[in-house]
Amino acid sequence: MQDVKSLFDELNPQLEAARKLDREMNRIFAHRFNVFDYLSTNELGLSCIIADLLNPSADHGQGTFFLETFLRRLEKEKAISIDSRWFEFHADHIQVKTEFTIEYRRRIDICIVISGKNGGKYCLAIENKPYTDDENHQIADYLKHLDKKYRENFLLVYLSPGGEFPSNSSLPAKEYKAWNSRFKVMAYHPKLDSAYTENGGNQSEIDKERIVRAKANDTELNFELDQYRILFSLTDWLSESRKSCEVDRLRWFLGDAADFCKYRFGGESMKNDSEMKVLKELIFLNDGNLKTAELIYRGFPGLANEVYGRFLNNLCARIRKEISQREFCALSENIEIGETHKNSKYGYTLWITLRNWKEYDIHKVDKSKAVYTRIGIWMQTESMDCNDWMIGVGFPEKKTNFGQENGDRDRCDRLVKCLQESNKLVDYTIKEADEWWPCRKYVESKYRNWSDLIVSLHEECGSNNKDNEITEYFVNEMLGLAENAIPIINKIEGNGS
Repeated sequence: MQDVKSLFDELNPQLEAARKLDREMNRIFAHRFNVFDYLSTNELGLSCIIADLLNPSADHGQGTFFLETFLRRLEKEKAISIDSRWFEFHADHIQVKTEFTIEYRRRIDICIVISGKNGGKYCLAIENKPYTDDENHQIADYLKHLDKKYRENFLLVYLSPGGEFPSNSSLPAKEYKAWNSRFKVMAYHPKLDSAYTENGGNQSEIDKERIVRAKANDTELNFELDQYRILFSLTDWLSESRKSCEVDRLRWFLGDAADFCKYRFGGESMKNDSEMKVLKELIFLNDGNLKTAELIYRGFPGLANEVYGRFLNNLCARIRKEISQREFCALSENIEIGETHKNSKYGYTLWITLRNWKEYDIHKVDKSKAVYTRIGIWMQTESMDCNDWMIGVGFPEKKTNFGQENGDRDRCDRLVKCLQESNKLVDYTIKEADEWWPCRKYVESKYRNWSDLIVSLHEECGSNNKDNEITEYFVNEMLGLAENAIPIINKIEGNGS
């Protein structure tokens, strides 16, 4: 304990000096400014940016430069379907589409169709998964569609934060071999998984263990996952394109994009180089400091989870207190508000539901482990590190797990239609085909990732100060949605019929 205290006593004043230097440097060079802090960086927003860069007809004015640099890097990968024929094209014979609809009401995030001079057609498809999980059979359905339409002449790139593979329910492990040269996984920015770092595990080993565990009795698993992994990341492509691009405006944008990927998906949290320099110098000063820093590092995830849990408890209490004062919910005794801390299925959640809403008959689910069985207004992380918060109207389970004999799936379809027809939910994405989150949106970017806000969350825990910015934001967002959504849900759910 004395070593920890001594380290902090020495570190704090040096860090403060480094921050002062950084503030002055930022005033002169604005090195902390990043245009992506002001853009929509949800899944669709990022897909549109990537698709626009790859589109020869887009306003960047660089023609096929970005597409060719991307394809050239892919061409160098082992066991891949891209060859010289893909480059025999005219720029005006390339079609780029986002949210491209295929069978079963599925949508591929980015589709680039190249018409070659030899008469062939080639398709580069990118499934963008920066935050969300896959749906059942999602990637398998995409591959079957592309195979039917383009045969050998396509490549599906699965773009995930750190190069994670699709879930086993999305693409079963035994099906990988069938798509050996036509399916690859790419990272926004490579990173180690903290749960395995202590044991020296890397992401490839994690994915291998996951798939082997899911198909423990399958003898078809004698293959290396690395052959399905693209060796360069989206950050690499953006950085290399920046070096080769001659237009200053684009160079600045590409640099900001690469930095965004690095800090959002790569797990790098210290953007202040001056702070990092001070930290390294002090920690490497002697072995004792290094051991103390390791102790703090190992203990920090547990401390962070404690802060997240306390803040969520505090937020739940605030919402419970505030909701009774809202006109739309005079019968506050009918309201159920709860929160769930980190677990393997739900991450962190907070929900509002009414007790007179119908309890759904859920099949294929262990009801003893179910958080709740009613539709609710809820906020939930899309990652297990309390980042990527979303708010919306959620079903208690996937629609396919509802009892059709009770008409539960039909009720869900009617609810989605009512939500779509409302003019008070224009800020939300409402998808009829979505089986879990029919109505949702990401929270504002500055409140979305709690790992970046941990000090502020700690300071706001248990405080009733109206200046608690993060607490007030989530209270207002949740109650604002509840005010607009509860009357809609009541039309179908309120009488339980």
